[in-house]
Amino acid sequence: MTDESKIPEVQETLQALWQDQPTEPVVMSLEQVHSRALKFQSQEQWVLVIMLIEAVLMVLMTAFVIVSFDDRLLRAAYLLTMLGALFALYYRQAHKISDRKAVLTASQACFDYYRHSLIKRIELTQTAWAWVLLPILPGVCLLFYRMNQVIATPHPQAQITLGSAKLILYVCEAICVLTIIQRAFAWSLRIAKLRKELNSLGG
Repeated sequence: MTDESKIPEVQETLQALWQDQPTEPVVMSLEQVHSRALKFQSQEQWVLVIMLIEAVLMVLMTAFVIVSFDDRLLRAAYLLTMLGALFALYYRQAHKISDRKAVLTASQACFDYYRHSLIKRIELTQTAWAWVLLPILPGVCLLFYRMNQVIATPHPQAQITLGSAKLILYVCEAICVLTIIQRAFAWSLRIAKLRKELNSLGG
């Protein structure tokens, strides 16, 4: 007779072997690729539109600061930040991923376009810190430096206390740091999602 005490061990071994089996990635059909390529291209256009709106807002804010405040460092800080935002827009526009002819039909050209687009988007996201964050960093640092100077030498007729001014500055700095962390986390998730999508194409 079979030793019944060994049955659970055999079951666990079989289950482990079953779980260790390599899983084949699900490859999409051309129709699915076509649908996702159209959605991808639409998202690409919206990314550029949003970056354009952000750049325009930064230009308007910089113009307002230059006209309203007679402070060279403050003006320089906003000018540097504006130039950084414009550079990011230029860089993204120069590396845009768009080919309307390729996504007209569910064809091999559409498949190749979508696969190339995913690879390019992964590369852009991996280097986003270099063309999104670094260009605006000098302006942001100069802005906080000037704010610290102003707080260190408060005006006698200031309508805000020194403690409140420092608290506002610390909150702004914390928001900037948290925004950078959030962006880095979002980029990491985006890269993982894009790689998963690429694998589904057999890439």
